[in-house]
Amino acid sequence: MQKLLVLILAFVVISCQDPGPGSSTDILDRSIAYHDPDGLWKDFKYELNFVASLPDSSERKTTVQIDLPKRYFRYLRPSAGADLGIQGDSCFNATSDTVDCTAIKRIRNYYTYLWGLPMKLKDPGTDLDPEFMKSSFEGRPVYRLKVTYPNEVYYFSFDKETYQLVGEEFYKDEAKNLGEKMIRDGEVNLNGLKLPQTRAWYNTHDSLYLATDKLDSFSTFSATQ
Repeated sequence: MQKLLVLILAFVVISCQDPGPGSSTDILDRSIAYHDPDGLWKDFKYELNFVASLPDSSERKTTVQIDLPKRYFRYLRPSAGADLGIQGDSCFNATSDTVDCTAIKRIRNYYTYLWGLPMKLKDPGTDLDPEFMKSSFEGRPVYRLKVTYPNEVYYFSFDKETYQLVGEEFYKDEAKNLGEKMIRDGEVNLNGLKLPQTRAWYNTHDSLYLATDKLDSFSTFSATQ
């Protein structure tokens, strides 16, 4: 009888254990549940202040203002005299008569994509490989997902225990190993939305250090109509 109880208890314990992810979509959903459990990204309205540390020990300060519901983005870098952005479909440049809307949209997409991960992987047009890989990233066990875009291939690494996004790599020419690796470290909690504190950049082909972006501070923000 005692052996039977032990077997039943063992069966119950095994049955209650997490069987692990079944697909790439499952891993992505678990990661979004970690980073954005309350679905706050779609209503993101913040001013973010960044400090970039460069290989020559210099620093570069940048501020971005994002109001996703109002489709507003503003980019400010005082040291370069930059103050530009986009409201809806209209671009603006406060420091020049020249308004390069293509360049402004590229800057907006850069910030909203990289700092909106992993939620941005739910955007239409994201070609997520249904198969996932078990791998390691900077010495920690991870699940690795592959996403293919028209001109680039991305690999995203998620901690196997928490599903936190810990790093990514992208390749413009994967066969030649030409791309960049980003290592995420630390965490900033924006009222329930978890973003990385820092992102360090390296070349993939020679491991050359490129820069570290630090989310130095933030505040709530709302664009005027």
